[in-house]
Amino acid sequence: MKKKIALIGLRNFKNMGDQILCESAAYLFGQYQEKCELHFVDQCPPLRIRDLTKWNDYPYFFYRLFKKILQSRKKSCLHLERKAWDWRLKGHYEHALAGMDAAVIVGGTIKFSNQGVNYAYEKTIQTAERLNIPVMFNAMSVERYDPYDERCRSLQAFLNKNCVKIITTRDGAWGIKQLEKYIYNKGVTIAAVGDSAFWIPECYHMKKRERVPFLADVGIGVIRGDIYERYGVCVSPQKLMNTYMEIIEEAEKRNYSWKLFSNGLDQDQEFAAKLLKKLGKDTAYLVSQPQNAAELIHTVGGFHGVIAARMHACIIAYALDMPMVGLVWDEKIRQFGKTAHCSGCLIEKELLNGKQIMDEYEAVSRRHYDEKRREQLRAETKKYIEEFIGMIFGEAP
Repeated sequence: MKKKIALIGLRNFKNMGDQILCESAAYLFGQYQEKCELHFVDQCPPLRIRDLTKWNDYPYFFYRLFKKILQSRKKSCLHLERKAWDWRLKGHYEHALAGMDAAVIVGGTIKFSNQGVNYAYEKTIQTAERLNIPVMFNAMSVERYDPYDERCRSLQAFLNKNCVKIITTRDGAWGIKQLEKYIYNKGVTIAAVGDSAFWIPECYHMKKRERVPFLADVGIGVIRGDIYERYGVCVSPQKLMNTYMEIIEEAEKRNYSWKLFSNGLDQDQEFAAKLLKKLGKDTAYLVSQPQNAAELIHTVGGFHGVIAARMHACIIAYALDMPMVGLVWDEKIRQFGKTAHCSGCLIEKELLNGKQIMDEYEAVSRRHYDEKRREQLRAETKKYIEEFIGMIFGEAP
């Protein structure tokens, strides 16, 4: 008899990188379809500000509205944040996991400091513990452990529940080091693996091709202006805007054709439009906002190479053997480079200038990725998925 597995991810989030994680994980678990029946679960129910018809959305909506005022009193703010998320998620996982034999968080980041995903993880584990079903966290990034943050300590307590069986990280040795601080339950297996999106060629039927562009020579992946500041890095929106302008100026000096693109978030697309306005360029230089994961993948695949800030724009290029330069605004991007042996493709904040970035782009265009390392990471990803499926069926590892 087939076992029902809930695949939990951000399917309703407009960053197509999250949708790629959902679909790539479905491809991997789908290799065992003779044994398993897959069911998608939205990590968070959609919140429609213009049409608040669900009564339990109201506390979360008003918390978000008054968050800046509440932040002056941090303890009260965190208490209300938790209450708001409790209401927003009320009944969601009880309904979604009913009748399931297992649950898998398909990817993303184990974190607590922003976006509220920690509350969704806690609700998942709380519900799974009550239903006595095993939980796996697949190919996660890991936020630095902070024993002084109550949200971190709370998430840690849930990650050590008996229903949590396997946590794999895409952050390599650094991710393992952080997980060792989170996990004290000896029954939880932790391991370093590759990102599920390393299977993009197979999942989306995209061949690793000759580098012949049809959109432009260089695809420039734009991210919202405040992203560095939001993640505690001292790079202002104006500095980021100037950096993109320098990249474009350098690309044109070197006779490269270029276009801007985003991973799908409105804020990123708006920043790209603002950038074009400053440059005096028309919208022909901006690729349409992707409406699904396949559109983003085909956009990236249409360039000779990319310079991008969103991690999965970089991973798409990496998976398709295209030249890629990534801008580092978060630890997960840095660790992707170290784990995949392509740190040389990444630009830290100290080197954010157009000439340096275009020099690096030309250098990576002459290099090749470590294919042996990529296959090692893919093999590890499959190994622990198979181990989890074995657990569901009561098989010894």
